[in-house]
Amino acid sequence: MTVTARNIAWLGRIGLSTRQHLGLALMETSILLAWTVLLDSILRFVTSMFLNALPLTFLVSANILALLESPSYTRMADPLRAFGLAEVDSHGRVPSGWRTLLRVLLTPVSFMLLLAGFIPVFFGRRSLPEAAAGVELVFLDPSHDPRPLDTILDERRRNNRNVLIYTFLSLAMAAVILFVPLGSVHITQTGRVQPDLGISAEDTELLTMYLEMKQRFPDSIEYHVRLASLYYRNDMDDDLAAELREIARLDPDHPMLLLAEDYGLYVPGLIEEAGGFPPVEDTGFGPGSLEMPQSPDSTSDSTSTEPVPAAEIPPAEQPAPEPDSTPPAGPEPSGEAPQAGSDASTGSGQGAPAPGEV
Repeated sequence: MTVTARNIAWLGRIGLSTRQHLGLALMETSILLAWTVLLDSILRFVTSMFLNALPLTFLVSANILALLESPSYTRMADPLRAFGLAEVDSHGRVPSGWRTLLRVLLTPVSFMLLLAGFIPVFFGRRSLPEAAAGVELVFLDPSHDPRPLDTILDERRRNNRNVLIYTFLSLAMAAVILFVPLGSVHITQTGRVQPDLGISAEDTELLTMYLEMKQRFPDSIEYHVRLASLYYRNDMDDDLAAELREIARLDPDHPMLLLAEDYGLYVPGLIEEAGGFPPVEDTGFGPGSLEMPQSPDSTSDSTSTEPVPAAEIPPAEQPAPEPDSTPPAGPEPSGEAPQAGSDASTGSGQGAPAPGEV
């Protein structure tokens, strides 16, 4: 639009009809609401200021719309141009940017309060937003524009279409973000917790708690042992091996490390440095021997004990020797019969020779 057409419209007091006033107010209010909700919905994914930053997003949206309606800005989606309108100050010149911004800020409030700010337009006067901003909206008569009429009308239709497109598109995007249920977003990643680990809900809750406590107290062996136990009962061998390495670092003699050998888990740097684990039978764990115990001999005394070697008994506690009951060796008296069981050749012939023998 040329300045001449604007000045002529102001000088000729070519005002707006009530329909044009309300149509422009409805379009500007819809645009501001759509952009405000859209910007506030985007903040939902960045900060926790969801629905708390509406004044800020409304102010940002009003600045964008005031920039679009500024004559110094090359625009193809201007609500004023879509209705064939222009904005002038009290001297018929282009108003400053803050006046346009003030009118834009007051328009949604005046329109949504039961058209309270637009009651004067029914009597041919300026609306409340125009009067507060010190501006006036005038209608640009195409006959006062040197350009061809088809060009002017085509420009207005194109602006009207673009304004409607981005207004409804903004409303649709905001509605999707607001009303479509979205999954919760966890920015802080805790350990190896995955959305679905294939374990029970109770173990999942314990796993989350143990991982959090392990991050807070990395040198506490208690939570490493609890995690190793949880990984063991859920057959999570890789995670179990990782926790066993941490347990070995904190306490190389911890009994939990026996799981590495009992269940065939390879823990790099654990078995090699320790020289291997002792046999299970030597540690007291394991199933024990499969051989059945032998029944005691019926002829042996069940109360008898192994004799203790005399060298291991102190001299004060050694018993006194018993007297020998064996008769001394020597010639037996003559005339006595040999004892039973003795050899005949070893009888009395062993004594002195009988008389008459040489």
